[in-house]
Amino acid sequence: MSRTLRIITWNTNGLVQRKQELEHLMNKEKIDIVLIPETHFTTWATLKLRGYRIYTTEHPSNRAHGGTEVIIKETIKHYELDKHPQEHLQASSVHIKDGNIDLTISAIYCPPRHKVDDKKFIEFFQTLGSRFIAGRDYNAKHTFWGSRLITTKGRELFKSANIIKAQFISPRKPTYWPTDPNKLPEVIDFYVMNGISSNYTKVEGLLELTSDHISVLLSLSSDVIMKQKRMPITNKKTNWDLFRNTLEENIFSTRLKTIADIKIAVKKNNQRHCQCGRNSNSGSYQCKILYAKIKEIKNETFKSYLSGLTVTDNTDYSLWKATRLMKRPRVQIPPFSKKDSTWARSEQEKAEMYARYLEHVSREKIKHFSLLEIAKEIDNNLNPKKSPGYDEISPKILKELPKKAIIHLTHIYNAILSTEYIPEQWKRAQVIMLLKPGKPHENATSY
Repeated sequence: MSRTLRIITWNTNGLVQRKQELEHLMNKEKIDIVLIPETHFTTWATLKLRGYRIYTTEHPSNRAHGGTEVIIKETIKHYELDKHPQEHLQASSVHIKDGNIDLTISAIYCPPRHKVDDKKFIEFFQTLGSRFIAGRDYNAKHTFWGSRLITTKGRELFKSANIIKAQFISPRKPTYWPTDPNKLPEVIDFYVMNGISSNYTKVEGLLELTSDHISVLLSLSSDVIMKQKRMPITNKKTNWDLFRNTLEENIFSTRLKTIADIKIAVKKNNQRHCQCGRNSNSGSYQCKILYAKIKEIKNETFKSYLSGLTVTDNTDYSLWKATRLMKRPRVQIPPFSKKDSTWARSEQEKAEMYARYLEHVSREKIKHFSLLEIAKEIDNNLNPKKSPGYDEISPKILKELPKKAIIHLTHIYNAILSTEYIPEQWKRAQVIMLLKPGKPHENATSY
């Protein structure tokens, strides 16, 4: 039976005053384990959450700063490991042995003012066993997990992880959002994982909480987490003659004078193209058998390829070449500074800032199109091998349109220009913005 552990880590910068906020998030997201650094607890402080066990490590000075905490559901079989109350690194750890799950979970806090070399990191990681997830605030920066720069502590942590063959799991987006407008957001909250394949994990940042650190949610599944694949409308077996004939029969000329007329026409146009494309696919059952055989051959070929990888010159150092791409630094998605000195955190806010900027880049007046212009654009300037857009209508489909469909498209385009209204379906796109050389990445106008 498939099972998923949901783990979050959140730097509360003092847990007592944010207890209710944390409880609300745990109930909403159905959290199993919480890793908390900087609890600011002492030996006299206590915290209770219904249905959860809490394990705390205080700062060695027993003052209200630093410290870590693991909060875990009572229903999960586990036991506490030795505390790690050092000046340079505080950690609380539990070992889970419940069904198919056998690993150590650890909450870590590394104060920024202490230096930690790779030997100290390795010494700590070795106390966690061969399978572990150690998360939260390392106060270490490295481009490999998405930071803007590399610090000494980040370099030492990266070196130690390479030695013990651990890997880093981060949301690749800023997790620290400073209130000081002169400081930039950064990625300093992430997980170090050993003995667990990343194919079983999924990580994301949650922007709902009020601390200057966002919470990072890690989902650990007992099954491989498959990425959702887009289903193409057409394939190599598509009968394009049938596609054109079907489309010709289903297009009816209508007057497009109002915005409501345009909305209906565009919706029907997209649905018509998709339906005709799918209905023109032949040999679906035979294709499924063929795809299954191809997949089986690919798996065997890949297994043979993996077994032949070596670090010697006999195979031209094939193992190093195979892992070279995996070790490239991860590029983070930069945040943007707003006019009121706050930060655009979510993808929606960033998209809106881009849109406001691009709106004023070009205000050229567009004239009405002729049928010949549309036909030439489709025939000469569309690459049939390019990927489809949000509506999954590929350039290949547009190139196969009959004359009647192109006339209908021309009417829609000119109606849009007359009414100055663009339907929502045609305003959705994936736009990749490129940073201009030498420009600050926190400004939308730098792209």
